[in-house]
Amino acid sequence: MLFRGDASGECLAKRIHGRQLTMPPAQGEYPLGTSQIRTGTFTLMTQLTPARAMTAPALPDHAPVFLAPRGTTRPWYDLSTVDPMSLTYDDVLLAPQPQTEVESRRRVDTSVPFGPWRLDLPVVTAPMDTIVGDDMLALFEELGGCTFWPRCDDPVAVAVAHRVRFGPGVRCAYSIGLGDRPESTIELARALADAGVRMILIDIAHGGQARLVRTLGALQSHPDLAEVVFVTGNIATASQARSYLEPEPVAAYVRVGVGSGGLCTTRLIAGTGVGQLSAIFDVAGTGLPVIADGGVRHPGDVAKALAAGSQVVMIGSLLAGTDETPGEVIDDGHGPRKFVRGQASFSYMIDNQIAVDKHRAPEGEAGFVPVKGSARTILTQVSGGLRSAMSYTGAANLAEFRRRAVFTLVSNATLFENQPHIFRR
Repeated sequence: MLFRGDASGECLAKRIHGRQLTMPPAQGEYPLGTSQIRTGTFTLMTQLTPARAMTAPALPDHAPVFLAPRGTTRPWYDLSTVDPMSLTYDDVLLAPQPQTEVESRRRVDTSVPFGPWRLDLPVVTAPMDTIVGDDMLALFEELGGCTFWPRCDDPVAVAVAHRVRFGPGVRCAYSIGLGDRPESTIELARALADAGVRMILIDIAHGGQARLVRTLGALQSHPDLAEVVFVTGNIATASQARSYLEPEPVAAYVRVGVGSGGLCTTRLIAGTGVGQLSAIFDVAGTGLPVIADGGVRHPGDVAKALAAGSQVVMIGSLLAGTDETPGEVIDDGHGPRKFVRGQASFSYMIDNQIAVDKHRAPEGEAGFVPVKGSARTILTQVSGGLRSAMSYTGAANLAEFRRRAVFTLVSNATLFENQPHIFRR
């Protein structure tokens, strides 16, 4: 139970990770004062900050809502007055809705506008060199997704080759780094635009850098880049998102997710990150279009990410070991396997001559995973799961899905119940 009203109904008790916090009503003015957070062995008195004393922000149309007692619901922003709250996909389920008009999952529309394209499947690849290659690009072209090509020595040559093989309308974004000088980044972006590229990803780990925002502003205002859609990231908070919106927007889409990837160790090495679902809620609430990046372990996680407000969902490790990933299959007595690595792993850093010293530590892992067969099977499960979630919610399209979705928090026992537990007794 997340909310519990007292006898008078004038305050709410929030239980977050075993801690109880008694606060005034979540809507309206938050008066200054102290709150008690009981942690089991001691009571911590905390002063509510002026920021928390301000009027609750206006809610966007797609603000996610949660089940509350007596059949009522509350928006996510009513739950986010305590910074320690940080939710992942496993912390929630989508609650089935009553009196829905969608009679079949075949009748829902999963398509979404994405930059210069319209995607039939709102899923894009992570820009990982052991996940993305020409075979994966071809599959995503066929199924209506979008490919993010990883950083490479000559992205212009790669883009030209793709236009020859797949045609000028190929749905592929190309990744570049943030150069030492904005001029060098602009020069590379112009070369990609001349090659027909319609979407460019500025691929760096910490999207909160001021120089990234400045560089994006220069890119957006350049007359030769007017037809290019820029994607940036990664970020995980609303305050980071607002830096891309004020005083004017400088990015069309932002990747949201810090430390949630299946091969990422940022939270262990740097101690930094935000639960992926909370990050999506917070950034989407600013109005900045979100690409949910990381944390997807099951097809249902894609549905949760889209319901939470993301425009599309980026997947990488979910595709590891599939036939379409680059690399050879090896069998050293442990079964057929394929190599996979994170873009911040020691393996990637060595291969790309990135120094590992006291200033930089690897924040990713590398290793071998069992061969899974075709990625088509996984993407079919993702598509079918999304359609099923939309039908449970009564949503005919993704815009309705975001408006109608209601989340419910789950217990540890529910996590066990979520599994096909007859085989786990």
